[in-house]
Amino acid sequence: MDFLWYNNSMIAIEKDLIDKEKLENLKFEYVFFDENTELNSVDIIVSGNLSKNNIYTILVVDSLDEKLLEADDFILNPVNVEELNYRIGIGLKKVKLINELRKLSLIDYLTGVYNRRAITDFLKKEIERSKRENRTFVVSMLDFDNFKRVNDTYGHDAGDEVLRKTIELIRKKIRYYDSIGRLGGEEFLIVLSNISKENALKVSERIRLAVENNVVHINGHQIKITVSQGLSIFDGNKNVDQLIKEADLAVYRAKDNGKNRIEFYE
Repeated sequence: MDFLWYNNSMIAIEKDLIDKEKLENLKFEYVFFDENTELNSVDIIVSGNLSKNNIYTILVVDSLDEKLLEADDFILNPVNVEELNYRIGIGLKKVKLINELRKLSLIDYLTGVYNRRAITDFLKKEIERSKRENRTFVVSMLDFDNFKRVNDTYGHDAGDEVLRKTIELIRKKIRYYDSIGRLGGEEFLIVLSNISKENALKVSERIRLAVENNVVHINGHQIKITVSQGLSIFDGNKNVDQLIKEADLAVYRAKDNGKNRIEFYE
């Protein structure tokens, strides 16, 4: 088995569980832990007890019994380090797969941004963080203008490509610590963290101009699109539903006032 792929992985081994001389042949970085150790950034635990931290655990046991059913994997005493290397390698593959599946469950397959559940969860955390730090942030509801016309004229595959390429452009116009997610169809939510109303308008205008001036080239066609944005500011007292509703009302007003514009909820 090739272990180079796991260079950045960290294994936590219960103190005094395995002879240190044996561990000289372990092919992974590891730390010892006891009951007082905080297990942060650990990928796998090797322990004589079941983990309460929801971390992948290789249980070291003296005999086979029912508690093995609750473990992710097990190894019998006395521990053979070559077998432990093998089981850690298998465990890391499983952990990587679980993390990839978890990530996929949060990402919109077409545009690569957060899906509705993930951006909503992010918004909840942003509310709590902003309350603790006594600061404001802005939510922007972004909706593509006349998008049905693109689908009807050029087909749904072209429409998908317009969405994908335009969102790729928009991601370059927001700050690295801001987040964007797809609520559904051609409607997206942007969370502009730690920002004033004035600066949120500047970011939104930067997005509006970039999209307006962009041309999407698909199958010999040159397609132009615009977006409308509705903004709502968090002032310390709003919840997720209220922020989204206010931004939604503001984007409807932007549509009613001619599209390709920005409106703040008042």
